[in-house]
Amino acid sequence: MWAVILYILLRSLGHVRITDAEIRVIRAFDPYSTAYVLLRIVNAIVPVVLRVSAYALFPMILLWIAAATVGRGATLKALLGDGTAIRWNALAGVNVLRVLALLLAALAFVGSSVLVGRLFRGQPDLIGVAILLSLGIDLLIGCVWSMLNWFLTLAPIFIVRDGVGIFDAFSASLGLFHERSGPYMGVAVLLGLVRLALIVIVSVASIIPLGMIGNFPARGIIAVSVVLALVYWVLMDAVQIWRIAAYVSLAQYEPEPPVMERPVLDPVVPGPDVNAAESPQNPGTSF
Repeated sequence: MWAVILYILLRSLGHVRITDAEIRVIRAFDPYSTAYVLLRIVNAIVPVVLRVSAYALFPMILLWIAAATVGRGATLKALLGDGTAIRWNALAGVNVLRVLALLLAALAFVGSSVLVGRLFRGQPDLIGVAILLSLGIDLLIGCVWSMLNWFLTLAPIFIVRDGVGIFDAFSASLGLFHERSGPYMGVAVLLGLVRLALIVIVSVASIIPLGMIGNFPARGIIAVSVVLALVYWVLMDAVQIWRIAAYVSLAQYEPEPPVMERPVLDPVVPGPDVNAAESPQNPGTSF
């Protein structure tokens, strides 16, 4: 994927010409003029992106499905035990659904933008309303996709553990959230904060190579950037495996059966022995 993106950038550079006047407009932070310049740059890049995507998108999707299937199967096999049987076709099917969900979300983003644009066409005074409406629809689409992708991401746990099919595993993933919603959300929030902290730290650290421009050779700057990227990816993968392990523990958790306490009986106090009271050694009182 990164090779394809780099190729697109290199090919696109030859199609974009930015004049000195446009550079001055961008530096002046004029929102309308800057938007026009950026739109012209995007229009110059889009043909290259579409041309490369037509050839590279489908092979990249197949490679991702294969890598995600093998990687998730190996990770879950290590977490659940070596004796676990893996249904590779079900794992691949879940990843196919994740790709389809992402493509549908992308189409929904584009379609909603087109519809909002047509709805407010010829009404420049309502540009702010159009932007807010488009952002609200995009936020809704993103939330729906994120939730669907989340449950599909955890579905392989049940495929590997129970040997069930795709839709049964998806149903079990929903059931795990329903049964243990408190710990479920606790893991999501905790590891989400960890990932956010990593993003902030690496983003701040990525300023270091930018400050080295002009003072150090280009190879050194590229090397520092590559090292930062590798460290970030390794830490993110570690957090991802930590998250999977946490949800495996939630799925494997079985509450202990309640212990039945033996009832405490009142002590039996023996009554007076009438026969002993009337014996000669202990004569009783007669009336």
